[in-house]
Amino acid sequence: MIAAIVLAAGTSSRYGTNKLLLPFGDTSVLRMTVLQILKAEPEETLVVTGHEAERITTEVRDMPVRVVHNPAYHEADMISSIQTGLRALQTTSAQ
Repeated sequence: MIAAIVLAAGTSSRYGTNKLLLPFGDTSVLRMTVLQILKAEPEETLVVTGHEAERITTEVRDMPVRVVHNPAYHEADMISSIQTGLRALQTTSAQ
């Protein structure tokens, strides 16, 4: 199975605003990223949320992705989001 995990849980604390929600052309950085990933036709694309989960989810709601939430996004580095995505993929492949 080829899958993609988009890490969208961070707080962008050093940048000061959520970088993924910034404009990029006529869309956002997040949507452009997901659109480029979808061109590769992965069997599944996950978007892992955390900080501003509702805004991230709204941004991709009309796209063929599965959104999973990392409740520990603020406690650890990016590794917790990767683990959240991998666990979600394991659940999918077990079904």
